[in-house]
Amino acid sequence: MSTGRLKYVSAEDTIHHTIRKLMEEKFAGIPVVDSRGRCIGILTHSDILRKGAARIALDSESGPSRSAKVSEIMTSPVTTVTPDTDLWSLIEVMAERGYGRIPVVDKLEKLVGIVDRSDITSYILGVRNP
Repeated sequence: MSTGRLKYVSAEDTIHHTIRKLMEEKFAGIPVVDSRGRCIGILTHSDILRKGAARIALDSESGPSRSAKVSEIMTSPVTTVTPDTDLWSLIEVMAERGYGRIPVVDKLEKLVGIVDRSDITSYILGVRNP
C-alpha cells in the first residue's frame, strides 16, 4: 500500500487541475476525498476519457469554456478496502472489476492509502517500493 506519497483531490477541484496533478505525479488515478478526509470517489484516466472531459482540460481555465469539476466525472461510490483486507481478496476484486487501484480507508472511511497493481506485484516479488 502506498501511503508516503498519498495524493488526493476534492470533488470541487477542476478536471484541468486534476489532470495536471495526474501528469505531474505520473498517476493513472487519484482518490477523491471530502472535507473530513473521507474517500468519496476516485478519478482515473479512463473516467476522464470515457466522459469526454479531456478536451475541457486542455482549454484554459480562464478561457471561454468552463473546466468540469471532479464531482461531474469521478466514479462514485468507490470500491475501497481496509488495511486488514487480505491480499487474495484484494486481487480478486481488482481482477473481477478490472481495477488498477483501490483506495484504502479506515473504519471511518478516511483515506489512509491506495493499493495499485505495481504495489501487489512488488509485494509478491519481494521488492520494496521506494
